Amino acid sequence: MKAVFRVDAASHIGTGHVMRCLTLAEAMREKGFEVQFISRLFQGHMLDKIRSAGFNTLSLSSTSTPLAPLNQQDYPSYKNWLGTSWQNDAEETLSLMDTPCDWLVVDHYALDNQWEKKLRSKAKHILAIDDLADRQHDCELILDQNVQLPGKGDYKNLTPESTECLLGTEYCLLRPEFQCSYPKPPSDKFKVLLFMGGADASSNSLKILSELKAVEALELSVLIQSIHPDYPIIKEMCARFGHECLTESHNMAELIALHNAAIIACGFVSYETAALNIPALLIPLSDIQNQVADRLVELGTGIKIMPESLNTQQLVKSIEQLKNLDTDHQLAFQCDGTDKVVKAMLEISNRDFNP
Repeated sequence: MKAVFRVDAASHIGTGHVMRCLTLAEAMREKGFEVQFISRLFQGHMLDKIRSAGFNTLSLSSTSTPLAPLNQQDYPSYKNWLGTSWQNDAEETLSLMDTPCDWLVVDHYALDNQWEKKLRSKAKHILAIDDLADRQHDCELILDQNVQLPGKGDYKNLTPESTECLLGTEYCLLRPEFQCSYPKPPSDKFKVLLFMGGADASSNSLKILSELKAVEALELSVLIQSIHPDYPIIKEMCARFGHECLTESHNMAELIALHNAAIIACGFVSYETAALNIPALLIPLSDIQNQVADRLVELGTGIKIMPESLNTQQLVKSIEQLKNLDTDHQLAFQCDGTDKVVKAMLEISNRDFNP
């Protein structure tokens, strides 16, 4: 069976959408899928990483359209993340698909049912990965792996009646390494991982490091892309104050497990830290992340701190609270969410042969 992923990474989008699609793609490949990725050539695209994972890639043309940064105030600008109209994106995507596919997986906040309907001529089935529940979809499967939030939109009202909804953390696209057990870090220093997402457009990593760099008995590991404009100063500051600066991680689970706690943007990494029972200081960078952070706090996985409160006093106080947080939280992970998603896809495909 052939599958095509339509997903972007960029300095204004981040890396999370591509990373979760890679997790799903690898599981699909193990079940016999031939997988291909289509992404736009934005600054910060991840086509090299996708190819290094062994997948074929096709690229959509780059764009000079001004794109708003990813931050809390301007987050609704995700509707402009394509850098072009949905019609142009659909036509470009169709032109790259030389043959129809069995499954089209689309993970993009700027695409909805109009784009999906346009792609039906080349896609037998569609899986839409979403977090927002704020727009219509035309798909056989919808995946929202987030904790379910009170008052959040109902996908049943946003999809055809026949669409199967895979909702909640039981479908979380955790990589296989999160099923492993890891030794606890040494107790001589309190080690904290600082990771503000693949984009960090608001330079929160630098802000937090600047506030915590001289705090005694605290050892920071800052994970940031080498292409980020703040990287040189973060690297120098880490070297000067005895902290660690990392530009990539080949095993995110192993990296997280080396630490006593984490300071993170409240994206997918907040589920990764929870899966390993690592308490986290959750910093929401959007309205949906703010709601997720509140729910994760209720479940006991971490403590929320708003971006405007990133000062030394508040950060140190919150880290002290993390030290006393009971990591036996209420959020259960079975670590087989990816397998469940692939199983649902295969069941739908099998109906084509056994109606």
